[in-house]
Amino acid sequence: MQFYCLGTLKFPQGKHELPEVTTLTGALIDVPSNSDEDDMNYLTFRDLQLKLGGRGRTTIYRDVELGRLPKPVKLGGRLYWAEADIDAAIAAHAG
Repeated sequence: MQFYCLGTLKFPQGKHELPEVTTLTGALIDVPSNSDEDDMNYLTFRDLQLKLGGRGRTTIYRDVELGRLPKPVKLGGRLYWAEADIDAAIAAHAG
């Protein structure tokens, strides 16, 4: 992943992978990906409904409660579902 730093970033010594860099200004920064979660897509409730063919709110939450769908992740004040987990749940119940 790459980020462009418009301002100045200051890194505390010893807390990051780049201990020799303490200040960056106006630089393109390569940030190593630590996990597969960086590439993960998340679905809003509406996206989930569309992916499940227009399934109703009560039915979706019942499926979550019964373990047929994964639990959502709360980001900020909203709920999101990992698309890979939804695809896996659909595949598991398709056959």
